[in-house]
Amino acid sequence: SLGRVKNPFGLFNETRDVAFTRNGIFLPQSVYPERIRSRMISGDGAYLRGEHANDYGSLRLNAGVYRPRYNDDFTSQVIGGGKDVRGELDAKTSYILRLMYELEEGRYRLAFTHAGGDADYKPGDEDPVAAGNFDFMPSVLSFQYSGERFGLTSEYALRRAKLRGFGPARDRDVEGEGYYVEGSYRLAPSWEVMLRYDASYADRNDRDGSEYQARTGRPSYE
Repeated sequence: SLGRVKNPFGLFNETRDVAFTRNGIFLPQSVYPERIRSRMISGDGAYLRGEHANDYGSLRLNAGVYRPRYNDDFTSQVIGGGKDVRGELDAKTSYILRLMYELEEGRYRLAFTHAGGDADYKPGDEDPVAAGNFDFMPSVLSFQYSGERFGLTSEYALRRAKLRGFGPARDRDVEGEGYYVEGSYRLAPSWEVMLRYDASYADRNDRDGSEYQARTGRPSYE
């Protein structure tokens, strides 16, 4: 495929706008955060898809080379500083790869996704932030079981980010993580109950935010 294509990220990114493909009103924010929707949902580039099936299941490979789409909200969240950030991120060529294994015609699905790419920050007029570089490398491990009445879905995301050239207060290497476990049970053809536990950390090594507060002077809960 060529052009603007939905990124094959995790189990639900390609269908995140199709309500009946998920149990909840919102997707788990630990893996599919709405605050970086523009970065995740699609890109402009070239995508390839391959599939191999046998008696033991099917193996699917999705790969793409593309240019991410960044908006102002995403830029201010990455750099920090809110409305004081006046520049923009210039996205470089990125890549994405997803390997998915399906067993029993999709009753079991196991997938691994990895993406990577970087962007240069171009300061605006009277910008307090210097020119720098942002490198983002998310990975997701996914599992899903879909039975006649009972379903179980879980995904774990590790998000590695590197910021360079922005100054001592903003330059850092950080690993964020998120995960969720979701169970569903169909009571009747029109009724289903769902229970989800969802957790996310901006920095897996600073889960309470104390180091963030000491470095930036901002509240730890951010």
